[in-house]
Amino acid sequence: MNMMALNTLLRFIGLGMVTIDNRSDTRGYKPDWQPGEKVWINNIRQEATVVEQVLVYDYADSYWGDVILEYANSTLGAANSWQLSRIVK
Repeated sequence: MNMMALNTLLRFIGLGMVTIDNRSDTRGYKPDWQPGEKVWINNIRQEATVVEQVLVYDYADSYWGDVILEYANSTLGAANSWQLSRIVK
């Protein structure tokens, strides 16, 4: 089960979200963006919450790609990781 499906299931039954993604790509890197993290999308100037950073497979290689986001109105969208900034409060 991928992180997005797991988070959707957990939120549906009222248990919140998974907040740590422990998967690694083939180089051993963890995702830059963790589920539940608040981010600013620079190109559309809007705040969102990270649902999952997609692990992309290219033959035997894997790397961290686009980020699935949930906006304030509960719609889902995607953004490139370079378009995001962390919100520090």
